[in-house]
Amino acid sequence: MIDPALVLVVDDDDGTREMLTMALLDEGYRVEAAFDGDAALARIDARRPDLVLMDVRMPGLSGEELLQLLRERHPGLPVVLTSADPRLVHDATARGAAGVLVKPFDLDDLLVVVERALAGPDLTAVGD
Repeated sequence: MIDPALVLVVDDDDGTREMLTMALLDEGYRVEAAFDGDAALARIDARRPDLVLMDVRMPGLSGEELLQLLRERHPGLPVVLTSADPRLVHDATARGAAGVLVKPFDLDDLLVVVERALAGPDLTAVGD
């Protein structure tokens, strides 16, 4: 039996982090969570997940800064960014994101982007 993918959810908003965690657990993914970029980096360096799902704006190490560090330290690790700014979609392509969720997004969009990011390297953007 193949273990389900391990997704690291990184968001400084408790409600969002919990909602994303529960939605992914309900779909059978293994999930870990981190409050900010610094905590996420420590977790990733200790145990590399199959996918990182993170907000762009966080205190301390931002999602954009963390994405850059992950491209250097863990090339090939898919990262999906969440943001309320739709302009991020274009920036994310150049920065190496595997997907973007534009807030607000629904759980169906979340699952589509996560599945595509785990399946391959093409950038996926969902949301308004």
